[in-house]
Amino acid sequence: QRNKTVITIAHRLNIIQDVERIVVMDKGQVLATGTHGELMDSCPLYRNMTETQERVNRWQLKEEET
Repeated sequence: QRNKTVITIAHRLNIIQDVERIVVMDKGQVLATGTHGELMDSCPLYRNMTETQERVNRWQLKEEET
C-alpha cells in the first residue's frame, strides 16, 4: 500500500530483509539506514548481527551419548 509508514522493531533480522528501508540503531542513536544489501556493504554492526543470526539458525542440538 502506498503512503503508509510501518515501524517494525525486529530482533530476527531475516523478517525485515525485504523492506524498503531499515534503520540501524545502537544505544538510542541512528547508525545507518538503507536496504538490507546496502547495510550489509556499509554497516559493520548490521552485517555482524545478520551473519551471527544466520550462524545461530544453523545450530543443531545433539543428544549426548551415555
